[in-house]
Amino acid sequence: MKTRIAADLGDGVALDVYRAMLMDVVDLALGWRSRGVGRRVEVWTDRSDWVPGGIQHHPQLGGDLGQRMERAMREGLKRADRVGIVGSDAPSLGVHHLERAFEALQERECRMGPCPDGGYHLMTLGSLPPGALWDLPWSRSDTLERVRSRLEGWGIEVSLLQSLGDLDTLGDLRQLNYRPELWRDALKEGGGEA
Repeated sequence: MKTRIAADLGDGVALDVYRAMLMDVVDLALGWRSRGVGRRVEVWTDRSDWVPGGIQHHPQLGGDLGQRMERAMREGLKRADRVGIVGSDAPSLGVHHLERAFEALQERECRMGPCPDGGYHLMTLGSLPPGALWDLPWSRSDTLERVRSRLEGWGIEVSLLQSLGDLDTLGDLRQLNYRPELWRDALKEGGGEA
């Protein structure tokens, strides 16, 4: 769930927003999968009841965000020579962004889609050294640069893709006008302006 959104709008609304974001990224991934042979889509979330049938689902297991992402990508690399991880909170992300992220991706290469707040919305790679994403700062203004530096230290060439805004706060929801039907009424009830 999006805790900073929950702080402003309540847990129920934040959960509704998170579910909408997850469904949007699943639809995006299915659109990407339909454009190529042998493409797989797997969803890593604790909300298996939200994952549509026919999609491989895995629960997220312990550790911090980096450990969970690394576990998912490492599992993916057992089944494919290139993997990607997509955040659920970048509503401007399109199939063309995914195509570019995977295009001619080599084994010792990583592509990251930055966010203006210093994080990232997308990462694709052909290999991942053990522990590469462990013990890093998350949700900070230097998150992308710290991950990039760590990967480059392991000899992986990192290139940046198009920057896209992500949804972490009520201000982000307003700025990107993401699904206002999910949160506008809660904001009015709480005394804020929509």
